[in-house]
Amino acid sequence: MAAMSSALRDYADRWLANFKNAMTGTYHHASGTHLPRYLAEC
Repeated sequence: MAAMSSALRDYADRWLANFKNAMTGTYHHASGTHLPRYLAEC
């Protein structure tokens, strides 16, 4: 059970890191006002 939890945590961490890098690399500044529009493009 602990191995599965660790694998899930690693996956979530990797996904969040990739999302953050994609947002900062593509949009440089994603304001809260326009965030729904940015996410609609995905």
